[in-house]
Amino acid sequence: MVRPFWQWRRLAFFSANVTAVDIDAVAVSVAKTNVQANDLDQNIRCFEANGFGHSQINTIETFDLIFANILMAPLLSMAEDMSRHTVSGGYVILSGILTEQAELVTNEYIDVGFSLSKQINIAEWATLIFSKIK
Repeated sequence: MVRPFWQWRRLAFFSANVTAVDIDAVAVSVAKTNVQANDLDQNIRCFEANGFGHSQINTIETFDLIFANILMAPLLSMAEDMSRHTVSGGYVILSGILTEQAELVTNEYIDVGFSLSKQINIAEWATLIFSKIK
């Protein structure tokens, strides 16, 4: 069977395992529906949890990439967990931060073993890209 190019790209991209987490049950339900509709349930697991607070997430030692789009306060409280769950050389991408809050978040993540790779500002919002150095 010959597969269209876009299907090969999808197969290559999703050879990795993905863990998706949200505190909103409706968001998790929609994510699960989308995963199943796109036949990706072999690679993507969705959980309702607050940060890393789910037993099946805590059984996974580290991740190569963590993306969090939440407000500053939860990002600050999760800094140590982020560090513990990020493989050395891995990346953390944080968004949902106001540009005026970026320095505080950056300093906290540097303190727990990350290096700021890049900051992207769009209007009043900042995205911070960190790499794990220790």
